[in-house]
Amino acid sequence: MDKLLVAGIDTILGANLAAWLANRFQVVGLSWKGPVSIAGCETATCDPDSPEAAHHWVAMERPQWIVHCGTPAQSVWNIPAPPLPKPEAVYVAGTWARAAQEFGCELTVVSSDAIFTGPWMFHRANGTCYCDSTPARILR
Repeated sequence: MDKLLVAGIDTILGANLAAWLANRFQVVGLSWKGPVSIAGCETATCDPDSPEAAHHWVAMERPQWIVHCGTPAQSVWNIPAPPLPKPEAVYVAGTWARAAQEFGCELTVVSSDAIFTGPWMFHRANGTCYCDSTPARILR
């Protein structure tokens, strides 16, 4: 069975993805804020701001696939609202890409449509609408 590492299981998407895929993959879930338990998954806590975290976890777990649910994956509908993303979040996401490349893993970096362009069901497929919110500007 292939191993899937989901970084950010304390995001709505990360938690649901890990839970849904637990019967298809060996899922290792990393939470950013504190302990999270998901049936069928091994879980641990990971510092979201650490530039060494990606290399450490990928080297230790050796997954075939990584799903990174970082700052952009935070839902704008969370209550309370998530803090504004830091520009460093882009650099940290890059450390996951480098670790995936180094260890030969597939990588998916998840972002919320809501932050960048809004749900596509409300825009033309070739539309050029952009969200003007502070989080969107920081992440763009």
